[in-house]
Amino acid sequence: MTLKKLFGKNLKLIRESYGLTQQEFAELVNMQLNSIGQIEIGYKGVSFTTLEIFSQKLNLEYRDFFDFQPDIQPKNMLSASIINEIQSLDSDTQKFILIFIKGLVKLLKQKRF
Repeated sequence: MTLKKLFGKNLKLIRESYGLTQQEFAELVNMQLNSIGQIEIGYKGVSFTTLEIFSQKLNLEYRDFFDFQPDIQPKNMLSASIINEIQSLDSDTQKFILIFIKGLVKLLKQKRF
């Protein structure tokens, strides 16, 4: 399999793990929908600039896009997805969520689920 196909397959897995459609992802990274489709099927490659945009918008490391091990998601992808959601909220809401998460973590540690 070519590098473009491996990259595209991995990008699709990453996008889907964020719960994004191709259209939503295209809007997030300011690209045309058909370009995302062409990248995901390995027809089109990406530039370093595009890779930087993907990395920034998804809050991932560059290497995460090149982790081609089947069925293994980058270890920080779930955390990055959570951060991405929270970053879209206002500061007061973020502070509330932080307090809530700290309390929840403390409770879970006590219960030892």
